[in-house]
Amino acid sequence: MRSPLIELFTSDDVIDHAYQWVCVRRQHYHFNNDVSQLRRWWEVKKPLLVAQIRAGTYRFRAQRVVHSQGEVIRNKLEGSIFCQYLFV
Repeated sequence: MRSPLIELFTSDDVIDHAYQWVCVRRQHYHFNNDVSQLRRWWEVKKPLLVAQIRAGTYRFRAQRVVHSQGEVIRNKLEGSIFCQYLFV
């Protein structure tokens, strides 16, 4: 039996809201970033994401920020985009 919290996180309403939140937050990022790729493949990725979270195989990790010559570079980590939304 799954945790009620996992059920809540993986409901269509929460996942879709998280997706919209991430898209708005990252709308001015480079077209080749992880969110742009997620937008292109959302219909394929969403059921996979939900299935992995429900199965306990999806890993949420904090997003790392790397500074290089005064420029901020965000490292692409699996789970980072939804981790930001779900745990804020």
